Amino acid sequence: MNSFKVSLLFPFLSLSLSFLVPNTVSGETEILKTAVIVANNGGAELDSEVDDFQSYLSGEITQLGYGLISPENVLYALDDLQSSVGSNSVDSKLKDRTSALNLARNLGADLLLVGNLISYDKETREVNAYDAQFTNIIYTLRANYQIIDGSSGSTIASGNVSPSRTFQQTKHSNTTTNGLLQTLLQKAAKNISAQLKSQTDVVRKRVVDATPDYGKVNVTVQLNDIQIPEVAIGQDGKPSVVKNTTQFVEALNVIVEVDGIAVGTTGTGALEVPLGLHRLSLTRDGLKTWERTVNLRDGMDLNITMDLTDVARSELIEDTQALQDLKNNAQLTDADAEVVRATAEMLQQSGYKVDIKVDTEDAPTINNNSSLLQSN
Repeated sequence: MNSFKVSLLFPFLSLSLSFLVPNTVSGETEILKTAVIVANNGGAELDSEVDDFQSYLSGEITQLGYGLISPENVLYALDDLQSSVGSNSVDSKLKDRTSALNLARNLGADLLLVGNLISYDKETREVNAYDAQFTNIIYTLRANYQIIDGSSGSTIASGNVSPSRTFQQTKHSNTTTNGLLQTLLQKAAKNISAQLKSQTDVVRKRVVDATPDYGKVNVTVQLNDIQIPEVAIGQDGKPSVVKNTTQFVEALNVIVEVDGIAVGTTGTGALEVPLGLHRLSLTRDGLKTWERTVNLRDGMDLNITMDLTDVARSELIEDTQALQDLKNNAQLTDADAEVVRATAEMLQQSGYKVDIKVDTEDAPTINNNSSLLQSN
């Protein structure tokens, strides 16, 4: 069984905290807002200890100067995350950069501190030397942690701890172990705190360095293996089909997500995105999801090909059959032109776009637009 606990203190309880990073805008320093999440992957034996470990770890890292997040926001964010993780544990899901980034952004957290209980083991060693016979019993608690940067979703510090306690027993003596696990939990929290203290400068620098630059990216989506005969308006103002020439259909209103965060939709102009390597995801009803890791650069033009679902593909082919039947190089009759206009309107209402070429700047306006396949 996997379980977890969040540790939270209100920012106004943390005014004396010293874990600060420079504010690159004002030149002042800021307290890093941090959410502490404690998970158990050590089996049912440790389920009841999650709350205590959370309490010990929270107390230790508070003394280091971490500002911690309000409880309502964290609980809501974790509920959203758990609804998407299925049977996976929360700490396992947070190893995925996109999930970690989503959680941190939903919380408004600068950092996530994820502590994980790994195991609680008992080892017995028999000693028989120099006429002495006794048994050493070694109890070991294993745990690890990671610090996740809220602006990039990447791990910027991590470590392992394994506090232990040895009891010596003979046939004439027997030592009780009441309270031992609580002692090891406290020691594990102290060891994690000690490691974090030594990593403070690294964490400060990584948080500042990880703040992404932003730029503008143009994203267009064309449908894979769906093409329509090209229609051009000649100098005489007459529309006709261009011989042996086809054009792709552009999909509009495709949702663009960067690292799981929606940044806009296609067909609305340039999108503001964090620059560098990021996970790009495009989704829309009727289209198969497209995902890639992309090195985003300011001013980049991304022309992405997406596949229709089988149902949407069949419907679109049926709806555009009249265009497919137009003959090469044929001048369109008024009735043909009306079919093109009707098809264009249908495509636009369905979130698709097709343009035509105009052979002269003096071409006449058709339906208040110089395109038969793009009516406004």
